[in-house]
Amino acid sequence: MSEVYTPDNLIADNSFPLTTEVVTIKADQILKRGAVLGKDSDGKYLLSLSTASDGSEVPKRILLKILIQQEPMESSSFLRWGI
Repeated sequence: MSEVYTPDNLIADNSFPLTTEVVTIKADQILKRGAVLGKDSDGKYLLSLSTASDGSEVPKRILLKILIQQEPMESSSFLRWGI
């Protein structure tokens, strides 16, 4: 079964290709497509909040798609998600 693309206006530019990468997401978060992520002092991404003081208060990425981890995790304290 192939995935069907349904536009949702998250991407406003028609420039292609889009630049994407896989990053490490801090555990115990409920994130939705379009979430603005900051990078903490451990190098993991989490929801960017202006009240944070660990580096994540600076927006760095926008979550595009959740990727299913196929290989063993390096640690149970984080997940890898595509942005």
